[in-house]
Amino acid sequence: MAKGFLKIPDWFSLENQGGGVALADLSGHGQQNVVVFMVDNPPGQNRGLYRIGRNLDVGGNVTGGFTPWIDVPDWFSFENQGASIAVADIDRDGKQDLVVFLIDNPPGQNTASYRVGKALNVEGTVTGGWGPWIAIPDWFSFENQYGAIALADLDGDGSPELIVLMVDNPPGPNRGVYRIGTRLDANGNVTGAWTPWFDVPDWFSWENQGVGVAVADLSGAGKHDLIVFQIDGAVDQNQAFYKIGANLTIDGTIADWANALRILGNEGAHYTGRHVRRDDAEDAFAFAEALLDHIYVLRKRFDLFAERRAKKGRTVRGQDPCAGGPHNTSGARGRHCLVQPHVAGDVTVVVLSVLREIRVFGKRPVPVAIPFEVRRSG
Repeated sequence: MAKGFLKIPDWFSLENQGGGVALADLSGHGQQNVVVFMVDNPPGQNRGLYRIGRNLDVGGNVTGGFTPWIDVPDWFSFENQGASIAVADIDRDGKQDLVVFLIDNPPGQNTASYRVGKALNVEGTVTGGWGPWIAIPDWFSFENQYGAIALADLDGDGSPELIVLMVDNPPGPNRGVYRIGTRLDANGNVTGAWTPWFDVPDWFSWENQGVGVAVADLSGAGKHDLIVFQIDGAVDQNQAFYKIGANLTIDGTIADWANALRILGNEGAHYTGRHVRRDDAEDAFAFAEALLDHIYVLRKRFDLFAERRAKKGRTVRGQDPCAGGPHNTSGARGRHCLVQPHVAGDVTVVVLSVLREIRVFGKRPVPVAIPFEVRRSG
């Protein structure tokens, strides 16, 4: 069995500006292969290249040899400040797809993009062709110190989500931040929505020299955990660290925000004598706006749902088991029911009924409603 680090043969670069690895069964025979990726930084334009080490044994040794280095086509950067890869069956055709991510460092503000190579085979050939470069929106950094991506189906709908991690390198301490692009289509486009950027808490580095991200169910509880890795470029010897964010969901932070606003809002709206600050009220409106964005995205899926119901001779609205008043929260047979919005008197009251999470018992989803009210003051 191999011990320590295993050398990747024929590494030709004198300077690199990013790299990554991924594991995948590319032959469909249950044998794992390692996909190795790097950014070569020669004089002039950069190159992104990958190769495949075939048939890993239990010790991680490549028993089937390496393919040659293969260029990622249309690599446009002259300077990169990070790059990464992920492999998954995005279009659900039984073949693995290669997703390549880069951070471009031109004069001025940085940008980040990814592209999808369809149907990667064990020889390293992208047999289904390459899609275009797709920009990651709202990339705010002028200087980055690496970034990484991961793919995971966070909501169980069969479509993967794209998790993007980057290190912002402003004057002063660095920040590790991530965001999620939801519901990738067969070509890798984000058809749902992008979350805001979320800070990785307690990021302590002032200089980083590499990062990574992965998603896995570490507890075996059927939930996704986020693993974030960083190399700290300390004054003397570098150090590497990782931390785990448990129970990653598409809108986990939004759920926590909703719960905090619910507590603040109820204090104000129920006349406890505690007023809601104007900035907290602004947060409530911002949350409402974000929720509406998700509603617009889901409209198309609702139309498809209604069409399916109509084909079966059923209406969208059946008998409501939660009927019994606008503020009934415990309908028939113990179901949780959504509180209806209302407006109260001489104050502005925001009442939102949101699904904080979907808890699945067996195969039956049970929505859990969080009504909250915010009275605007001042």
